[in-house]
Amino acid sequence: MRKLTHKQVRQKWLNITEQSMAMNERNDCSVKAVALATGVTYRASLDAHIDNGRRHRQGTPLTVTMRALKDLGFWPNELPEDERPKTIRSCQAELRTSNRYLVLVYNHFVAQVSGLVMCHTKNRLHRVKRIWRIAPMTSPQQKHDHQFQQMLRERIRRINDPLDPLKG
Repeated sequence: MRKLTHKQVRQKWLNITEQSMAMNERNDCSVKAVALATGVTYRASLDAHIDNGRRHRQGTPLTVTMRALKDLGFWPNELPEDERPKTIRSCQAELRTSNRYLVLVYNHFVAQVSGLVMCHTKNRLHRVKRIWRIAPMTSPQQKHDHQFQQMLRERIRRINDPLDPLKG
């Protein structure tokens, strides 16, 4: 993933917000944050979230967001508690600008790209709950583990669907 300038990140945030409004989406902060952190389009991020269980105009559970990230080919590496900033405002100063991050505050996701926190809450003192460094899946083991998890989810879905002709 290449490093973006501040102007490019800001423009991408505005484009994603416009696309969200055009689709009449609400409560989609995780979709926007994943799109920004990974560099994929808003539509691709939304489709990955929907495929993993997100409902239209409703909030997204953390497990759905993590599965969507992996489906898009990215691996979330959680930062230990002693390495992460305490508030959204301090994220820009304390996190490395060369990396991309997903930041979880109370019921809200924020993306940090090129050292910029991209969200309407960027200068607020919201308490940070968790932070993940986002990196593309590189090792064959990561890809294999994710494909195995997808296969298991598909089998469980088939078992639970009485109308599926492939049940078995």
